[in-house]
Amino acid sequence: MAIRFDRSEGKLTGKRRTPTGGVALDCNFSRTGVFAYKTASGRIRRELRLPEEVFAKASLDSLEFCLCTLDHPPNMVDPDNWKTDAVVIGMSPKPGGRASSSRPGIEYLTGEAVIVDGKAIKMFDSDDLHDASLGYRCRLEYTSGEYHGEKYDAIQRDIVHNHIAFGPRGWGRAGVECGAHLDAADHFDGEAFDDETGETMKLKIGSETFDNETAAQKAVDTLAAKLDSAEGKLAVLEAEQT
Repeated sequence: MAIRFDRSEGKLTGKRRTPTGGVALDCNFSRTGVFAYKTASGRIRRELRLPEEVFAKASLDSLEFCLCTLDHPPNMVDPDNWKTDAVVIGMSPKPGGRASSSRPGIEYLTGEAVIVDGKAIKMFDSDDLHDASLGYRCRLEYTSGEYHGEKYDAIQRDIVHNHIAFGPRGWGRAGVECGAHLDAADHFDGEAFDDETGETMKLKIGSETFDNETAAQKAVDTLAAKLDSAEGKLAVLEAEQT
């Protein structure tokens, strides 16, 4: 399964206070159409999100009660890491709507996000937070073709959502119409991809093997922190011996 972080085309379409002081946001979470990704080798791969996949019942069901996060966490959110890896600011209780677009072949996946974190609410009020970005897994079908005049190299199938990240205005990749927003060629898709075979590659650091660059980078950061700590202890020992 491929991991995707898609700041899709959309925007905040409404905002209102909840009885408990939170903020309910009406959002365009994602869209259909062609998305561009940069592979591990630096090449651009264009992936098609078809309406029958974006609006499939199983995919919509996976979006219900997704946690909302401040930026994307280093790993997909789960019960074991949501407190340590993610800055959780709310939840999405009502996804699954559908909105049309003036562009051929483009439809928006709409829904509601409820923000309960006080700092995040102030950032939405001041427009420091605006764009939404879905974090999800999907199966890639390596079939090329053309969709409403846009060429693609693969089709995203079996989309399963994990979280909804929020960032500043202009953070998004699929345009200014999804927010409350990643269709840019400089986005890395979070996996190591073999352009020749079409298979996901493993990343190996020492004796450890990782499924994606994000997990590998986290391991590198942990090793660097341990090294800094060891060097600090060594400096103390050397000082004591002099």
